[in-house]
Amino acid sequence: MNRLTITAILAAAPLATPTLAQQDELGPSTSVLRYDASLGTLPTDQGWALTGTLDGDDQVIDGVFHLNVAGGPVVFFQSYAVDFDWGEGVTLSMRVRVPEGTVAGDGFRGGATLFGNDLSGHQYGVLVGSDALVFSSHTNMEHDPVLTVEFPFDAATEFHTYSIVSFSDRAELRIDGVPRAVVPAGDQDASIGESYVQWSANSVLFDVQSEWTDVVLFDDSPILEDLNSDGCVDTADLGILLAAFGQCR
Repeated sequence: MNRLTITAILAAAPLATPTLAQQDELGPSTSVLRYDASLGTLPTDQGWALTGTLDGDDQVIDGVFHLNVAGGPVVFFQSYAVDFDWGEGVTLSMRVRVPEGTVAGDGFRGGATLFGNDLSGHQYGVLVGSDALVFSSHTNMEHDPVLTVEFPFDAATEFHTYSIVSFSDRAELRIDGVPRAVVPAGDQDASIGESYVQWSANSVLFDVQSEWTDVVLFDDSPILEDLNSDGCVDTADLGILLAAFGQCR
């Protein structure tokens, strides 16, 4: 099968860079899994399992976690702590900059990666390099469609938030809250049997330098008791209930 590779050039629209902590305070989303480098601790200290070995350069400095690899092996963090379903509305976000990394080449990419596999085996993943990213409905980036998005900004020196926002049949890739690409839901791989979130400095051949402030899994599914859809169940919802109390059909 010929690979379908789509390249999108981002319009040079203003891109604000809210922190994920600020995003967590906005709208109906609730964070259910997080790494927060502002706490000054490594991911392993915040419940993330490590595969690979950290070296002396992999540390938290001034609220930023520095994660680097030199042509492999891959170093990644993983959590199975939360069950989730991409089809019910989930946002998986990272706020990073990538001083060194490339998405050029098929199967020889390197950068900051963020993947998620849900209970039913649906997957989405993004790999961010210094000047572009790839976005796919498969975490290994080896199945169609693989979307390449080139940046109008310098991802090597600037922090930006990259979010995978899911719907019932697709997922959007958003940069600083702005939709930039869409992929359909991919094939299910139910062999894994459990959901997980994984993030890494990932490369086979290339050196990668990545700097992280946050990784967050948001639950966007609606709360049935949130009658005014503001993300909270509070007195406003109680007022709506009381106003309708006693009505019958």
